[in-house]
Amino acid sequence: MVKDNLSRPPRQRVLIVSHPDGHLEVYADENITAKIVRVPVADSREAERQAEEIVEMLLPQFWRQLYWPNKVRETGTTRPLSPSTLQRSFVVRDCLQRLNALADREVVSCQ
Repeated sequence: MVKDNLSRPPRQRVLIVSHPDGHLEVYADENITAKIVRVPVADSREAERQAEEIVEMLLPQFWRQLYWPNKVRETGTTRPLSPSTLQRSFVVRDCLQRLNALADREVVSCQ
């Protein structure tokens, strides 16, 4: 049976804002429930695995059913965004736009 896109509910939006001091704000419509979870610091692969297991054990079942790799929708970091890093990202973005424009103008024949 093929499902059509009309039967699927619209996607809900969630915005997470990370402040330089580590403070997080989660913005969403009233029908969204959000939870912020911190993973313990780990200094090895084995410690990372154990930290993730601890998080899973501490999560109530309601949230645990979301804690699967195929449920990740976005990744990011809470490290501070310095002005120089922001400037570099703008430079990279501009360079990529120029390269894409050049590629669009150049017609390459594969024959």
